[in-house]
Amino acid sequence: MSMNEILDALGSLSPNELDFVRDKIDAIRDDMTPEMVAAVEEGLRSSREERHCTIEDLREDMRSWNSASK
Repeated sequence: MSMNEILDALGSLSPNELDFVRDKIDAIRDDMTPEMVAAVEEGLRSSREERHCTIEDLREDMRSWNSASK
């Protein structure tokens, strides 16, 4: 799994799951490069603060795109 895939997946986690991930990251943080730490922290921040769409939202959008193109 790539770093981008991991960061994308963080958006679907519950607050408890994010806390669990944060604890695991803290446990292995000494082995991570500064770039890895920054990417994970950005993913966690994004999952808390930014709007995320669900797969259902995406499917609905795609149906409307298809209808609009006819």
